Amino acid sequence: NFIKCALVYSIKPGCIGGHDSLDRPNAWYMQGDYAARFGGINNWFLSENSDQIRSAMLKISEATDRIRAGKSSAIDDDVLKKWVENAKSSFDAHVLRFVRAHPKTDFHMIFPPYSRIRYAQWHQLKLPQAFAHEAMNRYLAELSVMLPNLYVYGFEDQEFVDNIAYYKDTGHYHYDINSMMLRAIRDGNHLLRPDMIDEYLKTARSRAHEFNLLGLGDMIDAYLQHGEEL
Repeated sequence: NFIKCALVYSIKPGCIGGHDSLDRPNAWYMQGDYAARFGGINNWFLSENSDQIRSAMLKISEATDRIRAGKSSAIDDDVLKKWVENAKSSFDAHVLRFVRAHPKTDFHMIFPPYSRIRYAQWHQLKLPQAFAHEAMNRYLAELSVMLPNLYVYGFEDQEFVDNIAYYKDTGHYHYDINSMMLRAIRDGNHLLRPDMIDEYLKTARSRAHEFNLLGLGDMIDAYLQHGEEL
């Protein structure tokens, strides 16, 4: 394709690309195949030929099958303790050392607001991941008091995380959520602090357990078997 472009000195977008905003040069949300997947589960179904969304749906289907079969991951306390300590050590070495080395610079760290689907998979099936995730939330909340230039944000207690319309898969969210995160930094909202982390995690855990993951799995299975919108 590019040899042909070079031979005819083509300036068509397929050869040289299009115009991107320098404000968001790598933004994918304006690309049609990505943008089409926002708006709800039926838009996921309509994009089922996308490898990304098909992979997400198959993982959800597999997770619900395992939950029904009683195959939730067991928690080995010794293994999990080592896992969490390794995560803390890695974070200290590769991230927090910059926070400590530059006390006059403010660092804003955000736990990405994934779809509740992902958190439900952790809490209803992959229990070690859920435990380790909570441990890191607590760890950073506590560090934010000891390191006054560290600000940590979390959104798992918010209702929008349950709304599939904001997500093109379980991990990528609409740019409106990016704007919301910027406002949180500006206004000092959604900060994780030691005096509220217990209540925050309790709410997040409850919402993850209450999320109807099995019902979503049934919808996905029906679509994958019959290819019809629901």
